[in-house]
Amino acid sequence: MSLIDRARAFRGSGALDEAAKCYRQVLEHHPENAEALCELGTVCLLRGRPNEALGVLESALQVKPNDFDALLARANTLFALKRYPEAVAGFEQALKINPGSAEAHHNRGAALGVQGRHARALEGFEKAIALKPDYVEAYNSRGNALRALSRRGEALKSFEKAIALKPNDPATLLNQALELRALKRNEEALARLARAIAIRPDLVEAHVQHSEILGHLKQHKEALEGFKRALTLKPRSAELHFGHGKSLAALQRYTEALKSYDQALVIRPKFPDALVKRAQALIELQQPAEALKSFDEALAIRSDLIDALVGRGYVLGQMNRWREAMACYERVVLLEPTCVEAQGNLGLMLLTLGDLSTGWERLEWRWKQPHRRKEFRKFKQPRWLGQVPVKGKTILLYHEQGLGDTLQFVRFAELLANQGAHVIVQAQTPLVPLLHGVRGAERVIGSRDPLPPFDLHCPLMSLPLAFGTTLATIPAKTPYLSAPPERVAVWAERLGKSTTPRVGIAWSGNPKHGNDRNRSISLHKLLPLLSVGAEVVSLQKDVRDADRDVLKANPVFLDFRNELKDFADTAALVSLLDLVVTVDTVPAHLAGALGKPVWVLLPFSPDWRWLLDREDSPWYPTARLFRQPAFGDWEGVVQRVTEAIRARFARDDARGKEAVTKTYGCSRD
Repeated sequence: MSLIDRARAFRGSGALDEAAKCYRQVLEHHPENAEALCELGTVCLLRGRPNEALGVLESALQVKPNDFDALLARANTLFALKRYPEAVAGFEQALKINPGSAEAHHNRGAALGVQGRHARALEGFEKAIALKPDYVEAYNSRGNALRALSRRGEALKSFEKAIALKPNDPATLLNQALELRALKRNEEALARLARAIAIRPDLVEAHVQHSEILGHLKQHKEALEGFKRALTLKPRSAELHFGHGKSLAALQRYTEALKSYDQALVIRPKFPDALVKRAQALIELQQPAEALKSFDEALAIRSDLIDALVGRGYVLGQMNRWREAMACYERVVLLEPTCVEAQGNLGLMLLTLGDLSTGWERLEWRWKQPHRRKEFRKFKQPRWLGQVPVKGKTILLYHEQGLGDTLQFVRFAELLANQGAHVIVQAQTPLVPLLHGVRGAERVIGSRDPLPPFDLHCPLMSLPLAFGTTLATIPAKTPYLSAPPERVAVWAERLGKSTTPRVGIAWSGNPKHGNDRNRSISLHKLLPLLSVGAEVVSLQKDVRDADRDVLKANPVFLDFRNELKDFADTAALVSLLDLVVTVDTVPAHLAGALGKPVWVLLPFSPDWRWLLDREDSPWYPTARLFRQPAFGDWEGVVQRVTEAIRARFARDDARGKEAVTKTYGCSRD
């Protein structure tokens, strides 16, 4: 057997090092043997030495410039070196010699596809298939090109053809699963991925996709287990640690998620997506400064990363660095004008800074947010945003977000009534008994009640836009709500007489609210209020487990949560109080709408409606705002509130004594 035959035999058996030695021995005696040079170049490429391969193949082409095999091998080597334009030119040169090479057409298409030239790449894959109808790789590549061109159905058929030719090819099963996932055929995609994993357990991308689909289906525990199994097979996979972290975060296990993201970054330091998710976990763990650093690191790697810019804007807002936050969102809007989150957040920041006119316009982007679309009401009647006179028209106003939002914006019903409109208000069912008395509304109905005939409609939170509301024109006349007298009588009897002032407190809102971790307070932090000598009444309807224990341990709190049937009851109770102290949740709006003194405890970064750097509210004249002096500092807020209550009631007591003195003073006659 000749040396070159021995070399080919070694190559065929996979003994590439031995094959290379044999080829070199041939070339020692025949340095211009083009065949040996070409095959040695191919072996060097297979051994993962593309630079060495390129040098050998250049030598082969010097000996035999038009050798097809050498030209094809050289083009493949340029592809391996990521010199894609040169690779395309190399494949085209090879095809001039042999236009019937399916491999050359396919590989030229692959080089074009890597450059994003998918339509031209597709042409190459089609030619390869025409020349070799059982070319599995070409069907796979064709499917990928069709996917990139958003020709989903055709892509799936191409992958199905590849599967028919090679049923147990894990790469093809993975590709098919990706397409099925894109078509939202998740169960079928999971089946393909499970099959791919069974054939090739170390196929990391299959594990990632399988667990990500489970996560998308809200099966986070199953997704987490999938990532754990994959990590036992490939513990040094940054992608798997990243997915593991995302599953933990979805289960609200943020501290553990942070560790997974950190592990991913140890393996792959320049992993911007992991840095973004790490920052998001830090936000949940209330570490905004650390989150900002992580976002900045991600942007240092990719300055146009939308998620990082949006997240950075959010964190800067949490840190009260509003102008910098706006700059982030404005950058996003320049890069991606249709980014709903950036547009909406920009609107909220403009409102926070007092630019209501522009802010209301931006706020309309909320309707494009996925979680808001179901709230968008589609009627055959036109949506009113101030464009036509309403005199004599019946207009439907309807709620869209929280109970507090409804209480805040229902005041606009009176403005419409003043213009001659017949106003129907549709509100959340618990609010209906209270809103029957709202000024301007001819009728109030619940969420599930049948709609009466109407001519126009408008969501409550779009009314400020319709009226062109500015800080100077907010309809701030209160009270615009009142508790039903019969309810007030019942609650007056239930409370009885008191010789001390009565203070109502509310310390937490809806736990599902996006900013609940910052706006709600644990009840134990409000215990200093018990020292002011007032009768303290809980206005909480829903009490969390930890707070329930505090209530039990402090029976001095008057707790009526089981007697509060709806907000008419709560309004009646509030109307009998001297003061309401509450976090930014429904009782703040209720007390403000009733015209009762209300002190609102605000986080360092407040909701837009409370504006910045002021103690009063243009929405509620009876409100006083107590702001955190630093992020998370509720202790400082509670101390100031406690001192302010003592001072208030001391003044009231002094006035009362002065009034008694004047009434019963000594006669001067």
